[in-house]
Amino acid sequence: MGNDAGKNTSSVTWSFTFTDNSLTANQPEAEVKVVLMINGVNVSSLLPKLLGIGTNEIKYVVTDIDENAASCTFDYYVNGK
Repeated sequence: MGNDAGKNTSSVTWSFTFTDNSLTANQPEAEVKVVLMINGVNVSSLLPKLLGIGTNEIKYVVTDIDENAASCTFDYYVNGK
């Protein structure tokens, strides 16, 4: 992804989904906690995000009501050209 014209950032968005396999049939959806970190900093999970030029580490951690947690990490590269 290229940077926004004249800026050192780019406004980006992506898709993120998860499933909780601890739910049973007809059980109301349990609360889950979703944490989004960009370059090691906790941020709001609302998108889009402004990312700086270079490699940005994106990490989600999802924790269910039973304190089971899973994470997903990926890099998003913003080209400075």
